Amino acid sequence: VQPITISNKCQQSYIDFYKQDNAVLIANGRAKLSVTTDADLIKKEINEYKSGQEIPVFIHVARYGEQKNQKLLFDTFKKLHENGKDFILLVLGSFYESSPYMHLNKTGYIKILGTKNNIADFLACSDYFVLSSLYEGLPLAMLEAMSMGCIPISTPAGGVVDVIKDGVNGLLCPTFDTDDYYRTIEKVFEKDFSISKETVINDYQENYTMEVCANKYFNVYEQLCKTDN
Repeated sequence: VQPITISNKCQQSYIDFYKQDNAVLIANGRAKLSVTTDADLIKKEINEYKSGQEIPVFIHVARYGEQKNQKLLFDTFKKLHENGKDFILLVLGSFYESSPYMHLNKTGYIKILGTKNNIADFLACSDYFVLSSLYEGLPLAMLEAMSMGCIPISTPAGGVVDVIKDGVNGLLCPTFDTDDYYRTIEKVFEKDFSISKETVINDYQENYTMEVCANKYFNVYEQLCKTDN
């Protein structure tokens, strides 16, 4: 059996736990998403949420649960709104109906939309992909968002720290602290960085496509076959 790990963070945890250094690191890959025939309708829907064209659109794609730490997410965006920041936060995923946050739909600046089969349509209309997780492997939803040019913003959960280069292809919160997370997202409104959608897409294409991932697995398989022979 050849162990495979999916990020530097996971690799180190494997070494620490098993006291073995025999794993091969292959980062997760994800196929680029494509918009559907509903894309124009979704764009119109999201524009109706916004009070102006320059307002940033954030998107969070994850099921509701302890791991995803949505309390930090919602508390932060409520505070941003209270401090006079204009934005839209789209939330896609399951189990929110059993959460204590559905009432936030009435605020106008947060839209909890539930499970969707056309996530690419929403990503195409969004500027920033936000995660608040306590722990992750290497989140596929983030890679999908990057394939659509969404700038990732996240807590330092698992393999996220190996993907996001702070200030280069995204914004990485240094800790899980609420104040740090607020200050990280606040940079969007202060225009305290210069990251283009093209930079994010290029990073995805160079490192995280399914082709890149599959080729690395195939190369490992070839090497194992040569060793066996």
